Amino acid sequence: MTDIYPKKIEPNFYPTIPGAGSWDADLNGMPLDAIPEPNAPLVAPSTMNIVDGPNGSVMKGGQLQSPNFVTGVSGWIIRADGSVEFADGVFRGSLTAATIDIGGSDASSFHVDADGNTWWGASTFAAAPAKVSNAGDATFRSVDSTVSMKIRNLGEYTAGEAIDASSTPQLVYKSSSDGKIYKADADDNTKRRWFGFVDNAQNVALNATVEVVSEGIVSGFSGLTNGQYVYMTNTAGSISHTPSTTFVGRVGIAVSATEILMFPKGIKQVSGSVSTACNATDQTTTVTVGFRPRLILAFTFAQGNASGSCNGEATVCSGAYSDSATQGASYGQLAANTGGVYSGYVCRSTGNAAGDVDVTIGNVTETSFDVTFDKSGGAPGTAKGDLFYVAFAE
Repeated sequence: MTDIYPKKIEPNFYPTIPGAGSWDADLNGMPLDAIPEPNAPLVAPSTMNIVDGPNGSVMKGGQLQSPNFVTGVSGWIIRADGSVEFADGVFRGSLTAATIDIGGSDASSFHVDADGNTWWGASTFAAAPAKVSNAGDATFRSVDSTVSMKIRNLGEYTAGEAIDASSTPQLVYKSSSDGKIYKADADDNTKRRWFGFVDNAQNVALNATVEVVSEGIVSGFSGLTNGQYVYMTNTAGSISHTPSTTFVGRVGIAVSATEILMFPKGIKQVSGSVSTACNATDQTTTVTVGFRPRLILAFTFAQGNASGSCNGEATVCSGAYSDSATQGASYGQLAANTGGVYSGYVCRSTGNAAGDVDVTIGNVTETSFDVTFDKSGGAPGTAKGDLFYVAFAE
């Protein structure tokens, strides 16, 4: 039999399976009487850019665009690299993006970065005149609202003890020694300088980060009487419409059954009284108010005589202490019906030499002041007295 060349398999045909006596297997070819079979499947060359794929149509490269497409001007384009440009569109579902930049980088621009910080009017968050951070801090040049707004000053601090505000906001103070937050208590003169409220159902452990509202409206209470003042109590962290009998610390006013408007802590007011018994012994009492008083208004009633019964003439004084002026008193003896003003005293009695008592305010500190009843001027007589005060600070 004549050899057939080439001796390799034709690229467009499948070879038949060799059979005994039908052909020469060494030729690796096809017998002359065999019927050739075409390659399968038949794939015709394609010049199409969009072809069928396993999950839909596939653009092999380049771009798909409208005939009138001009970058930034008209038409639309879809590129093979995934970028697109359209004039506008409607999305019925959610829109997910890493960042958002609208309007370039000038005063009319708007941006959201990958961390969720939002800003307007500048290319960077730091330079923006209006911005809201992902932590909730906001900066605006001005706010003009036609609806109700609740403004609060909120800061993060470290808790000096466990504070549970999960059911009711807790009144707290900031320690001057370690800077940590503790529950305020009218019954403890070291815990009366209230700072704000822990609210928003926080329940924090010792040394945990705690958010404190130091100004504005605090919500989350129950049973408040709208328009009534709110005071700290002898129960740490709690408030009441009834002031403590130990210390009167007014912290705000109820604006609804569930909300309190805190008073600015720059205006502090505490009232109370100091007494001295009927004897001839001078007495100095330290009054702790939790802040440094700028002004103390005082009203004094004193009585004394030489017999030791303290039932002599009564002296009534109204006086004041100011950290910017000398303390002074306007006094009046009820029996003698005389009066005058003396510097250095909030009360000075001159009606009964054997039972006189002078009252001064001094040793004013960051948290307290002293009231002194001086009975030595009327020796050997005795005297008693009461001083009622109202202390103020900014």
